[in-house]
Amino acid sequence: MEWPNRFLFVLLCLSAAAVFVPWIIPRDRRGLLLGFIAAVAATACWVSYEDQLHMFARPGDPLIRIDLLLIVPLITLDWLSAVASLAAKRFRRRNA
Repeated sequence: MEWPNRFLFVLLCLSAAAVFVPWIIPRDRRGLLLGFIAAVAATACWVSYEDQLHMFARPGDPLIRIDLLLIVPLITLDWLSAVASLAAKRFRRRNA
């Protein structure tokens, strides 16, 4: 039962990175895509984690409850960060 804790730690780090990546990459077209690719990768990893966790976890397992409280806000933050960085870059480009 140690792998879910390690996987959860890696997912938290990946999700945090997906929040910051869109803001630190260059402003070219590839940079815009990398922000969304980071959000897609974080979302896909969360879905994979959920799928694997529900295969062997029992109902009421504390790890599932913690995970359900984390998954929606962090995925939302990933996507909001990607969209906000896109909007900020377009706003800067328009005003420049």
